[in-house]
Amino acid sequence: YHSTSGESLYNVLGVTKTSTPQDIKNAYRLLALQYHPDRNLENPEAEEKFKELNYAHRVLTDNTLKEIYDEYGFNGLDVAENFGKEKVHAYFMLKRIKNNKWVKRIWTWRTAAVVSASFVIWLMWRFVKYRA
Repeated sequence: YHSTSGESLYNVLGVTKTSTPQDIKNAYRLLALQYHPDRNLENPEAEEKFKELNYAHRVLTDNTLKEIYDEYGFNGLDVAENFGKEKVHAYFMLKRIKNNKWVKRIWTWRTAAVVSASFVIWLMWRFVKYRA
């Protein structure tokens, strides 16, 4: 789940990155009471806002998820959800390595060397096959 409005999770709760866990908890409680679906039966948008509040609260009160969100944003949360919290840093490190121009050049050279070696082996096999 993501913020449907595209807001940061801090903005959803009306807090800052430097807010204490108690500040986050207090802001969540006030907004949850305000947007609770049972209190806003005539307002269908309140339910969506309530879901956003719950998600923001869940992420910002979990120290690991908060660290992931602060460093990688929603992409980091997606990786954490799909692959596990402990694999997020490794995922983004590998992504940076994969996009490095020198790594791409080396990989291209390595691929060319493997293809060339495979061709030489094939030629040798063909030569031996017809010589025998």
